[in-house]
Amino acid sequence: MGLTIFYSGKLRSPILLDALVKEASDACMYVGWPFSYLKRSNIMPMKGIIINPQGSEPIMLSFIEDGTLADPHRFMLWEDPQSLEVNLEDDGICFTKTQYAGSDAHMAIIKFLRYISEKFFSSFRLEDESGYWNQNDDEACRKRFGEPSLITDSHENVLNSLLGYEDEDEDEDDYISYSAEIDEWIKERIAVN
Repeated sequence: MGLTIFYSGKLRSPILLDALVKEASDACMYVGWPFSYLKRSNIMPMKGIIINPQGSEPIMLSFIEDGTLADPHRFMLWEDPQSLEVNLEDDGICFTKTQYAGSDAHMAIIKFLRYISEKFFSSFRLEDESGYWNQNDDEACRKRFGEPSLITDSHENVLNSLLGYEDEDEDEDDYISYSAEIDEWIKERIAVN
């Protein structure tokens, strides 16, 4: 399946949903992740936000009326979505595959979900196949993704610089660290509160 994040939970109160959606959309605009709103209707008895980080499957922050996180795909395939009851063991688990997004985006998603879960959820469970959720170890996460460590990269860059080699394919000004961007966004949020 590739490296995936599995998550489930329930809001402290359903009234917090609009604030969560506002906070999540602010994060997306800050970092540059596309997103769309999910509005409750007769066909879709859920409300929330769907976030589309580059290279990753979407992050589904979609909730049924009582504030329980649920996967909207379950409702899309049901003939009468209003009659469908959510079994949290099966339907309340959302997942996002980050294998092709890379470790930086994966770490940014984990940091974002940690911030959102601490602020809005009464219960939240996350399983992270990279181990970053539990360890917060950047190097271990990069290794799990099969990426070289930053230490190795910096040694290689110094050696290449000393030898007069330049890597014409890489322009560091074009690189966006989503993880660093999320860190900055969270710092700004904490400073305001």
